[in-house]
Amino acid sequence: MLLNRVKIGVIVVLITICAGMVFKIKLLIASAEGAKQEVATLSLQLSTVESIKDSQSKQIAQLVQERKTLSGLLSARTESLHRDKAKLSADIQTLKKALSTNTCFDTRYPKSVIKRLHQSY
Repeated sequence: MLLNRVKIGVIVVLITICAGMVFKIKLLIASAEGAKQEVATLSLQLSTVESIKDSQSKQIAQLVQERKTLSGLLSARTESLHRDKAKLSADIQTLKKALSTNTCFDTRYPKSVIKRLHQSY
């Protein structure tokens, strides 16, 4: 009888251990499935972030190219402005020199003529 009780005790202990192991395995499986879901979510987020990064890199490259183009245009415009200003200054000096001997150049216009010139058309 004692032997039967020991056998029953051992069987109960083994069944309890097996039930505990099955429970632990189910918990590990659920944890692994949760981890798989998290990995899938993170993978999706990573691909989204990479897509955004690629788009922004292209946009930055385009803006850099536009800046170079505009910088070149501004330099050309500045050089043209300086050339035009120098040419205009030289032309004014030439005209002043040519008109310096002309007596009409030094003559003041009457106020009525100046007022008429200031009027709109």
